[in-house]
Amino acid sequence: MPSWNPPSSSSASYRRREARTAPPLPSGFTNIRDLVDERIPVGRPVSVIGVVKDYRRPVSTKGSSWKCTLTIYDQSTQDGNDGIVLNIFREKEEMPPVAGGDVVVVHLAKTQRYGSEQTSLISNWGTDIHIYERAKIPRPPRSAFLALKEPSRKLKQELKQNVHEYVSWMYDEIDKDNLPDETQLEARSAQSLNVRDKFSLLKDVRDGKFCDAIVQIVKEPYDLGDKITIWVSDYTENPSFYNMTWDGADSLLERDGDPYGYTTGKFSANGNPGSKWTGPFGKKSLQVTCWEPHANVVRNDLKLGDWVRLRNVQIRYGRNSANIEGFVRQDRDFPDKVNVALLDVHDPESADPRLKEAIRRKKGYEKEKKGQLKDIKSEVSGMNTGMKRKAEEVEEVVMKTNSKERRRQRRAGLEKKAKEEEPDVNDLVKCENHDQKISPFPSLLEPAYFPNSDTDKTPLPFTNVKWRINARVVDFHPSRLVDFAVSRRTTEFDLLSDASVSDSDSAASDDGTLDHFAGQRIWEWRFALKLEDAAAPQPSKSKKDGTVDRPASVWVVVDNLEGQLLTGLDATDLRAEPKTLDALREQMFKLWGDLEERKAAVEERRKKKEAAAKRDRRPGDRPPLESSDEEGDVDPTQQREPGLSQASNKPFTCCVKQYGVEVKAADPAEADAGNGKKWQRTFALFGTKICA
Repeated sequence: MPSWNPPSSSSASYRRREARTAPPLPSGFTNIRDLVDERIPVGRPVSVIGVVKDYRRPVSTKGSSWKCTLTIYDQSTQDGNDGIVLNIFREKEEMPPVAGGDVVVVHLAKTQRYGSEQTSLISNWGTDIHIYERAKIPRPPRSAFLALKEPSRKLKQELKQNVHEYVSWMYDEIDKDNLPDETQLEARSAQSLNVRDKFSLLKDVRDGKFCDAIVQIVKEPYDLGDKITIWVSDYTENPSFYNMTWDGADSLLERDGDPYGYTTGKFSANGNPGSKWTGPFGKKSLQVTCWEPHANVVRNDLKLGDWVRLRNVQIRYGRNSANIEGFVRQDRDFPDKVNVALLDVHDPESADPRLKEAIRRKKGYEKEKKGQLKDIKSEVSGMNTGMKRKAEEVEEVVMKTNSKERRRQRRAGLEKKAKEEEPDVNDLVKCENHDQKISPFPSLLEPAYFPNSDTDKTPLPFTNVKWRINARVVDFHPSRLVDFAVSRRTTEFDLLSDASVSDSDSAASDDGTLDHFAGQRIWEWRFALKLEDAAAPQPSKSKKDGTVDRPASVWVVVDNLEGQLLTGLDATDLRAEPKTLDALREQMFKLWGDLEERKAAVEERRKKKEAAAKRDRRPGDRPPLESSDEEGDVDPTQQREPGLSQASNKPFTCCVKQYGVEVKAADPAEADAGNGKKWQRTFALFGTKICA
C-alpha cells in the first residue's frame, strides 16, 4: 500500500479554503450529521458522501454472503469523532476495494438502529458504492472522475458531473486530522479478522461458554424489577434444556414415539413456564435472564413473538442444576452497551441470513407439530368413537380430497391455458425470478381464505404473495410524466404519516424549480401503472346489452427503489431537468408504446368538451353533470378512457406482489386492523427493469 501523509492544516491554507465558495451538497444526498443526530427516520434509504476513517475487512456471515464495515465522516462531523457506520453484505468477490482516506459515494443504503445503539447504514441489493482513490483525487475545481476505482460489481446508477466535482472540493477541504495514519488503519483492519465469532445455535451452547444468538421470544417477558426473564428459541434442540409439554396432554392417552412430550406430564419449575406454554414443545427453549441496561430494552421495546439478537450471553446451569440457562449482564467496561436488539423480519433484502434460517426452522417445526398433534388426536378419537363416526370422517376426508382435486385441476387448467396463450413479450423489459413459472393473471384477484376447520374458512383481506405474470400497461397515474417524481423537505415533520404533503409542495409548481431548497429536499419516484391480462382478448361489444367484457386488470404502485430499478434513473425535479424527463419518456415508451400520447389526446378532448359546455351554458341552466350522471349517455365501450385500450404496446413479463395497508374505515364494523382502520389489499411492482 503506498505511503500517505495527510496534509497539515496551516493557517494560510485554512484562509485560502475559507475564501472559496463551498458548493452545495448534490441533490438527493444527506449530510452525515443528520444521520448521527437521528433526524432521518429508521428504515429510510439515504445517499451519503464521506471519507473512510475506519475499515473492517470482510468476514463470513455463516451463509453465502460476507460482511464488511466502513466508518465515514464529512464536513458536518469533522469537528468531533462522529461518523456513520456502513454495514455491507455481499458476496466476497463483490466487496468494495476500500482503503483508509478514500472517498466513498453511497447510493441508497437503509438507516437502521438497534436498541440504544447509534444509527447506522446497511446495504441492500439496490445499494451502489462508488470509491475514489485518495491519491488520485485532484484539487478543485477539477473533476475527481479519473480517481474512481473499478467497481467490484455492476452499478445501477452513474454519478453526475457535479458529484465528481463535489468530491474534489470535499476531499481538499475536509479536516484529515481525524484520519488515523496508515499503520494504525492497517493494524485495525487486520485485527478485525481476528475477532472470534461467538454466534452459536442453541443446540450447541454449553455450560461455561459465552455466545451470541438469533432467537425468537416464545413467552411473554416476566419482569422481576431489577431484571427480566425471557424464554427464547431458535428451533434447534438441546438435551440440557427444559422439556416443555403440551397443555392438552391430560385429555389424551400416552403413546410411544412422542419426542415433544405432547402426551407426557406437564413441566413446571417454580411455576415459571407453568401452564399455557406458547413456545415450541420439547427441549427447544432457553430461559434467559437480563439485567440492566438490557432489561430496560426488553421491558420497553420487546414482546412475545419478536425476533432478537442476543450478544455475550453467559451459559450455565440454573438453580435446579439439571438444565442450562442464559444470563445477559452489564458490561463492566462499557456499562451503557446493550446486548439485546430487535430484528426486522419485514426487510428480506437486508435481513441476516441466520435469521432467515431460524425462521425456516420454525416453519418446519410448525408443520411437524401440526402433523403429530393430528396423529395423536386421530388415534384418541378413534378409540372413543363408534364406527359410524369413523365412516363420517372417512366421507369428509373423501369429500375434502375431491374438493382439493377439483381445485388442483382448475389451477392446472388455468396454467395450461395461460401457457397455450402466452403472448409474444417485450424483450426490452426484464424481471427477476426467471426460474418461476408464469402465473395466470386472474390468480392475482382470487380471494384468499384461512381454514378454521375442515368445513369452515374465514376470508382474508390480503395475503403476502408474489407472482410472475405477463401483462400490458393500459393506464398510469399521475396523468403527466412530470409528476412521476415527488419531493419532500427533510424536517422534523418526516415523523408524521403525511409528511410528504405540505404547502411548500403545492407552491413548488409556482416556482418552477426548487433550487432555493437545494440540499434540503429529497426526490422520490411515486406512480402507479394499470396492468391488464396480456393473455385475454382485447375488449369488444360482446354482450347483447352492448356492455364490454373487459380483461382482468389491476393497479400496481411503484415506489422509489422499484422506480429506480424500472427506469434506470434517479428521481429528480422533472420540471427543472428536462433531459431527465426526456430520458424517462423514452424509457416508458419502451414499456407502454404510444399510451402517453393517447392519454394526452383523451385529456385534450375532455377539456375541449368541458370548455364547449361552459360556453353554451346560459344563466339558469342546470350545473354540469357529474361523471356518474353522464355514464348513462356514453357509449359503454368508451367509458374507460377511450383510445387507451388501443395503445400500441407489447405485453411484458413482470413481478407483482400483494400486501396490505391500513386505511381509515368508514364503517366501524369494517375496522379489522383496529383503531378505526381496516386492511386494504394493495399490489406493487418489483424486480422489473426496462433495458437501456
